Amino acid sequence: VIDIVPETGAVFTLNQITNFSNFVGDKIVHGINIENTDNVFVSGNYGLSRLNLSKREFSFSTFTGLDVYGTVSFEGYIYAATEGGIFRVALSEPNLQNFSNWSLLGPESGFPTSYESRAIAVFNNKLYFDINRSLYRMEAAKPALVYTRPGFAIQYLSAEGKNLLVGYRCQSNCDRGALVA
Repeated sequence: VIDIVPETGAVFTLNQITNFSNFVGDKIVHGINIENTDNVFVSGNYGLSRLNLSKREFSFSTFTGLDVYGTVSFEGYIYAATEGGIFRVALSEPNLQNFSNWSLLGPESGFPTSYESRAIAVFNNKLYFDINRSLYRMEAAKPALVYTRPGFAIQYLSAEGKNLLVGYRCQSNCDRGALVA
């Protein structure tokens, strides 16, 4: 369930994700990313949705068959960080909900053959994402390594404010996380 809490007025509740009839199982939301003043992307274990806040409705939902951890729009594309890698589709695509219209960023784009991505953000007009626990930035349409922290996995990226924040969780034998700005 998603509640929209306006600055003034009553709280508005949306139950669409709970009511998806073409997805069986728990409906878990992994993240919400701001696209613009009217729209946010909701990423979950079902796929992703674009929610129009002013209309209080979903403009589309894409059922991916993969866990989607984060979604952003950047330079004319929608990018989705998933357990199966990063997928993208042109914003101009008339059928965004059809996952077969999305493309996996793979070896032809400088990405590994097999990888997962659990976080994605746009910061200072650059696309940042993780590939198998390391932080990358898109440079000349190819991934460029920015930072890696052995023993830790990226949990989230936050691009609000003047720094890109990278939250890590420990992978083994420790009880702490880490935050890098």
